[in-house]
This record gives sequence, C-alpha cells and structure tokens, in this order.
Amino acid sequence: GQGTGAIYIDAHNDLWVSTSSGDLLRYADAKLSQPEVFSAGSKPCVQRIASFAPSTQGLWFGTRGYGLGHVEGRQVTCYPPNDKRAGPFASIASLLSLPDGSLWIGGQPGGGLVRRRHNRFVHVALESGADTIGAIVYQDNKVWLTTSEHGVFRTPLAALEAAADSDSQPLDLQHWSSSEGMDNQVCTTGSQPGGAVDSGGRFWVPTQLGVSVLAPWTQPNKALPEVVLEQ
Repeated sequence: GQGTGAIYIDAHNDLWVSTSSGDLLRYADAKLSQPEVFSAGSKPCVQRIASFAPSTQGLWFGTRGYGLGHVEGRQVTCYPPNDKRAGPFASIASLLSLPDGSLWIGGQPGGGLVRRRHNRFVHVALESGADTIGAIVYQDNKVWLTTSEHGVFRTPLAALEAAADSDSQPLDLQHWSSSEGMDNQVCTTGSQPGGAVDSGGRFWVPTQLGVSVLAPWTQPNKALPEVVLEQ
C-alpha cells in the first residue's frame, strides 16, 4: 500500500487523494473503485500535494516545494516556484478560493497570507509573523487561520480584503492560543484538512497534542487586569 497526504471532495463529489508515491488520484463520485491517476512522472507538481481548493474551471493545489498547480479535466498545469504566476511561496500549505476568482494562499518562505487575483499577488502580514498558515477556512463571512506556532486566528473576510487593498489597514483579529485555553498552540500544518467548522459553528483544529475545539462566541479576553499599587 501507499500513504496518503492531502484529501479533498470537490463539488462533483469526486474524491482527490495525494499519495506518498507522488501520484494524484481522482475517485469519481467518491467511489473507491479504480481511480483516475495523474502521474508525477509527467507533471512533477503533483508530487507532495499539501492543499486543494476549487477554481471556476477545475481545481487548484498547493505543494511542498513544487509551487502551485491546477488541474482541469485531464490537463495539469504547473506553476513552479520560479514562475511569477506561482507567487512568492515555494511550499503552499493552505488554499482558499472565493467566487470572485481570488485565491488566498498560505505558505513558506516568509509566512503570512497572499491574495492572488488576476495574476497579481498581495501579501498580508499577521501577528504571527513568519508562521506557516496551515488552514484557511471560510464560514459565514469569517475566515479561520491556523498557524504553525501561534494558535488560531479568526477575522472577517472584509477585513482581510481591506488589509490586502491598503498597507495601512489594521486587521481585526480574534485570537486563540495557550493563553486563551488551547492545550497546545502549535497547529498541525502540511496536509489538508488542517481545520474544520462543525454544524454548531465550532472550529476543530489538530495540534501537536491532539485536537482543540474553539467556540467563536467565546471572545478571547485581551483586556489587561487593573493594576493596583499598594505601599
């Protein structure tokens, strides 16, 4: 047998699986019968896939060290790290595509987030600095971001868009880390899915010490306690 990396079910109910042998498999209608195979021998970028996201005409995927890729039908297009259409990341841990055609990307080197729109890339820095963004999950006009060192962030999509459009626009971030009760703030990065929202609106995130479950209605308290000096 062979190991699996990132997995994804698309809008047509097809199951996509990246494998340890470097091939990409597509199981039609999520039926685990004979899969369609996209071989790394002809398209190196299908190796070491870490993340998937739908596009208007197919499927985006991010890789560990091979840049960005896209598949439409049987056609695979590779955008290697030295291709300006791939953006600044050689390794792409997370992807989020939106109906307007924009693609949000988390990766390395450099960390943070990048928005790809009309082949133009804009970097958005986060409080977590150079952390890898392990998952970008959209739910109810909010975006959840898991990081490799500093826990989980949540922000309105509109705030992310404003930060990408203006360098001076501060991000409105809700933050969970060890200080807010997470058993471990080192989130698992490198294979999709790296986080998910359940039917009750809670966010589930894998960490080095298991799984943390976060409730967005429990706003982390950033207020400092009142200082009282006694002599």
